Amino acid sequence: MKKYAFILFLLSISNTFSQTVNQDIVGKWQLQIIELDGDQVSAKEAFDTNNIFQIYSANNQFQSIVDDKINKGTWRISEDQKSVIINLSTKKEDKVLEITKLSSTELELHALKVDQELRFYYKKKM
Repeated sequence: MKKYAFILFLLSISNTFSQTVNQDIVGKWQLQIIELDGDQVSAKEAFDTNNIFQIYSANNQFQSIVDDKINKGTWRISEDQKSVIINLSTKKEDKVLEITKLSSTELELHALKVDQELRFYYKKKM
C-alpha cells in the first residue's frame, strides 16, 4: 500500500510541475540577447530592432513577431518538461528549444538540432 501511495505522490508532483511549466511560459516574451557559439549580441544589434517577441497563449497558440512580421503556429511542452516544441505554419518541421531557465520574468532557450550553439534570452513583458 505504501508503494502505491508513493507512486501516486510522484505522479502528482510531475503533473503539478507540468502544469507550472505550461502556466509559467504563457505570456509575451521580448528577446534581449542572442548567443551564437558563446558570442552574445543584443536583439537590436542582430535585427536592427528591439521589437522581437514570442507569444505563448494559454490555448497553445504561438506567435513570433519581428517588427511587423508575424509568424503563427502552435506550441507544446515536451513530455520530459525540458523543452518547448514550436510548430510554425510556415515551416514543415517542429522547432525544438530546450528550456534552460524559466521564471516569472526570464526565459532562456537553447536551440536544438542546429549546427551551432544558439541561445535566446527573453524578458517577460507585463
